[in-house]
Amino acid sequence: MVDKTVNAPQVRSSKVSRDVAEADFDRWAEEWDIDTDKEHMDAEDRQGFENSRAKFIKSICDGRLSVSEDASKVVQTLKYSQGADLEYTVPTGAAFITLDHHKDSQHMTKLHSYMASMTGKALKEFSQMDGRDIKIGYAVAQLFMGS
Repeated sequence: MVDKTVNAPQVRSSKVSRDVAEADFDRWAEEWDIDTDKEHMDAEDRQGFENSRAKFIKSICDGRLSVSEDASKVVQTLKYSQGADLEYTVPTGAAFITLDHHKDSQHMTKLHSYMASMTGKALKEFSQMDGRDIKIGYAVAQLFMGS
């Protein structure tokens, strides 16, 4: 008999209510100075913000993303990829400088590079990550970059 638990995804079993997840998002947005005022956003920015916010909140509800007590960190539990949890912190100016190291047409490389700066992980780790996990990181990075 084959032991299927060896490579089974490990995700926190606790689910979080939508109200708590929204409150966590609001705490995080406040601490990270994320602009959540949709009044001044154009239609495209508003849609991007709403999509990323929805992904962030759903990921909290599903137990795949958590906000630290002081909202200084966001931790992503990987479900489909190998490796340790990702800990996102407020990026420094170096994260923005890494964007200059890539061509304007390399949007995804820039995004992965930015995420690497936010987590302290190597860019290569993001290129090898399962797409179902990396989409959560996109939401975190895009919310910060868009504000």
